[in-house]
Amino acid sequence: MRMLSRFADALSVSTDEILGRDHHAVGKAPPPADRRFQRRLQLVKSLPKRDQDALLRTMDAFLAARKAS
Repeated sequence: MRMLSRFADALSVSTDEILGRDHHAVGKAPPPADRRFQRRLQLVKSLPKRDQDALLRTMDAFLAARKAS
């Protein structure tokens, strides 16, 4: 759950959006890009904690650089 919250913070979205709950609530399927992200998120969850943390640090650095530019 902590990892999901960090992803949501890094992407400036809610955890419900990451999980696709907003789309399902109104009866719509998530767009293809969201499904791709969700599949990868599931794979990340299967990684060891050390690898998950490394990936999150990489994402944080990338997003901070994009935000700064």
